[in-house]
Formats: sequence, C-alpha cells, structure tokens
Amino acid sequence: MTKDEIKDSGLLEQYVLGLLDAEETALVEEHIARFPDLKQDIKEIESALHMYAQAMGINPREGLEDQIIESARASGRSGLGPNLSNMVPKAWLWAASIFGIGLLISLFSLFSVKTELNKLQSEYTVSKSDCETLVEDQNKTIELLQKLNNPDTKKLNMSATPGFPETELLFYLNPESKENFIQVKKLPLVAQGEVYQLWSLKEGEAPIPLSTFKGELGDIIPVEFVDNTLTYAITIEPEGGSQSPNLAKLICTVGV
Repeated sequence: MTKDEIKDSGLLEQYVLGLLDAEETALVEEHIARFPDLKQDIKEIESALHMYAQAMGINPREGLEDQIIESARASGRSGLGPNLSNMVPKAWLWAASIFGIGLLISLFSLFSVKTELNKLQSEYTVSKSDCETLVEDQNKTIELLQKLNNPDTKKLNMSATPGFPETELLFYLNPESKENFIQVKKLPLVAQGEVYQLWSLKEGEAPIPLSTFKGELGDIIPVEFVDNTLTYAITIEPEGGSQSPNLAKLICTVGV
C-alpha cells in the first residue's frame, strides 16, 4: 500500500480513535516508519477531532459534580465499591452517546471531503496537463506558420511523375535558415512496410538519401536540407529508407 493509499483508506483516522485491530495497527505503524511525514497527518487528525470534541462538548447540569461526590461517599460508608454506572445519571450517558454518534458523523464527513478534494486535485492536474500540451502545440503551430510565411522561404510545387499523377505536394525551402518542409495535399498509396523518402540530387554525384516520412492531407512535415542541391526528389522505399533510390517508384521532383 502506498502512502497516498493509506491516507485515503481512513486507517489513520481509525488509528487515532483506537478502532483498529492488532494487524491493522501494525500496518499503520509500519507505514508511519516508512513515511515519517504521516506523523503530521496524524497530528492534523488528532487536532481536528480535539476541536470537534470541544465544539460538541456538553456542560453537566448544575450540582451534578456534588451529587456524584456524595454518591461516592455514601457508597464508601455502606462498604460497597464504587459503581460508575450507578453514579452517572442517564442523561449524562445519553449525552455521551450523542457525542459519539456526532463524532462518527463528523469523521465520515471528513473522509467524504478528503475524497472529494483528492478527486478535484486529480482532475485539476489532468486539466492543467492538457492545457499545457495544447498551449505547447499551438506555439509549435505558430512557429511553423511563421517559418512558412518568412520572406526568405520559397514555396514550390513538386512535379508528379507519369507513373504517379495523383501526387500533389508543396515544397517549402529556406536557404537562409537551411530548412525544408513538405505540405501534403495528395499522396499515392503505399503498401505496408513502405515509406516516402526524400533525395538530394547534385550534378555529377550519386543521389543523397534524406528523410523518410508518411503523411496525410494537410500535414506539414519538416525534412532535411542539403546545401547546393539542384533537385529534390521523392520515391517510395522500404520502411527505414534506402541508400539508393527505387526509380520505378519515383513519384515527384522539384528543381530549386
């Protein structure tokens, strides 16, 4: 049982009231040894119960103390041992019973409020995390749009090859920041275990393998930038990418 679980279980309150059996008492004391800060929780429970007892305390009727003392003396004179049940009037026992019931109701209310507070705290933590994630995503979107609308960024239409006429992609190129982005409008279907791969083509050099990606309509995907590239091309390759392009699955190119 974790520290939070034992705090939520109600065992600490029952421990303070002395309502636990030997096994439960040993369990609580074991956790107090493991988590010393539980002592502060116990002090707070004791304080709350003490305040409740003070608030719910019932003053005895006037003269009751003298009556009890006189009864005790009479018992002593008659040679009988003191009998507490005979010494305490029924009204006093009734008041003590009402106090006990009130204490249990208060304790139950304390459990309920604590459980509700824990629930609200958990919901707040989840909501806060969701909001932080949303803000982070929004900031990333704003930053991306700023890059795409930067005056130094070129917006180019990629040319589909005859074998894949349905391909429709926009290529964003910024030679100053050395960043490239691909915006997906339409892509040919790929088989399971296949991806799209970008290539850098330079005069007199072998194609340079770059980023692999998958995308859906509207996606804007950051891809690698290579200085002095004359043409970027995209092929369909096995997942993980290839070191040389499959020209039979060349889907589009763009000159830069």
